[in-house]
Amino acid sequence: MSKLLICLILLIPFVASLQITEVELNPFGGRENVEWIELYNPSDQPINLSFWKIHDDLKERFTFTPNSTISGKEYYIIEFNSPVLNNGGDSVFLYNQNNNLVDKIENLKEITSSSKTYQLCKGDWIFQEQTKNKINCEEKPAEKEFQTEKSTEFDEEKPENQKDSKIKKEKIKNFNKTNEPIIQETIKLNPKTIKTENDNQTIREKGYAKYSIAIFCVLLLSLYIIKPKKKKNEWQ
Repeated sequence: MSKLLICLILLIPFVASLQITEVELNPFGGRENVEWIELYNPSDQPINLSFWKIHDDLKERFTFTPNSTISGKEYYIIEFNSPVLNNGGDSVFLYNQNNNLVDKIENLKEITSSSKTYQLCKGDWIFQEQTKNKINCEEKPAEKEFQTEKSTEFDEEKPENQKDSKIKKEKIKNFNKTNEPIIQETIKLNPKTIKTENDNQTIREKGYAKYSIAIFCVLLLSLYIIKPKKKKNEWQ
């Protein structure tokens, strides 16, 4: 009995050290591609995984075959033949052969398929580009460095972009100014009206001339009539 307890005590560190380190919940391409789970043994000793189990929120999803082992400082990938994890929300539980919970990750959710996975990095779960069979935390600094370089380039180009934007805004503003309707007082000239006024004036001038000629003729006629009468009287 004491020997059995000693063996169990010796095995506990190895069992407890096994970790779920990465979960591909919704692979790029959706149901056409493979969902998988990554385990990691951080200890130096191999661990026998015979009859260990993987569960999700609903039921058992995978059972390790007899004599399955994971070496020290090594990864173990579990691939599913068909989609089993719920993209809208699920959890992963690792049980040993005695149905004792060894490790778990809960509240996984990935609606849109992608190449990103949930990864354990320094005790925290992050969501980034998959690092299957690799150290998870190595990708995070690289991603930050890329973002820094990208932001620096953007900041360098920002003044030019702002300048171009300012020029575009001024052009648009000037364009809007030039396109504003110009209200001017218009003088409507009607050719018919001008012609009619000129014609009336001409007609009036012609009438005056006729009247003048007629009056002049009457005066001449009167003088002609009067003059002969006086002469006739003288001769008489």
